[in-house]
Amino acid sequence: MHKPKSPTPRLAIEFTNECNFRCTLCPQSTYRKPSPGGNRFDRDKGYLSDEVFDAFLVNARKYAKRVTVGFFGEPMLHPKFSEYMTKLAESRSYKLTLFSNWALFADEMVPAIKGCDEVRISLDASNNELFQTLCPSSEYYTIVGNIQQWLRVRNRPHTYLVFVTSSINQHDKGTFLRAWLPKLPKRDGVITKAAISYGGVMKDDYMYANTCNILQKRRMVVAWNGDCSPCNLDVNIDMNVGNVLRGGMAEIAASERYASQLISIRHRSGICVGCFDSNNHRETVFHSGELSYA
Repeated sequence: MHKPKSPTPRLAIEFTNECNFRCTLCPQSTYRKPSPGGNRFDRDKGYLSDEVFDAFLVNARKYAKRVTVGFFGEPMLHPKFSEYMTKLAESRSYKLTLFSNWALFADEMVPAIKGCDEVRISLDASNNELFQTLCPSSEYYTIVGNIQQWLRVRNRPHTYLVFVTSSINQHDKGTFLRAWLPKLPKRDGVITKAAISYGGVMKDDYMYANTCNILQKRRMVVAWNGDCSPCNLDVNIDMNVGNVLRGGMAEIAASERYASQLISIRHRSGICVGCFDSNNHRETVFHSGELSYA
């Protein structure tokens, strides 16, 4: 199916901006409080409605080359997670990727998740003690068990474990790779990347100045209430360029509001002033798994 040319071929949908964890280097841990980086995360929390989901799906099928699920919350918290994932996988010509911390994974979700092309699972430590430092009161053993259960699923999507490197766990990266890569087929692997400030909200000694790639990626993030932003680090949707319920992606991307926000990004003005590190994509490495198929 031929798609009309879109200025925003990468679309991301937020099922919810609620999360079951409060990780140390995530803005969820500073919600509506002063933050280390200066910018704040304080927008209302909520869950994607059928109306917003349907509007997003229409646009995704019309314009998207890639769709990601999980902008700034844990998508498995949504009561309609499996239903929405199933619909996103149907009648599509875009690549579908799910981001999750995997703590809430359950067997009944498998058919819906198998409709993805790729799954990315956050796990930033090789052991429970370090994981508790990074993510207090979280469920390390539950996550590891869920990952092992998922890896036994036949014909599952390509799966990557994501290790975000910070001053807290940088000593653990090699141990993590040695522990997990031998357990993963070559089609899967581990992604190592640097901790980010989430648009100037968080701060860590491991973060460093980096060139912004938002303009090159040409993406659009759709929040749970339908509000849109061209930046995947815009946790508050401060760069609101429109709402998917009141206009399609082509209209939003052609608007003066959209053009104005792109100028702000280009000149690092507005909330971009505090975002010194951007996506820190320079340090992202894909490590292939080491197991071969029988």
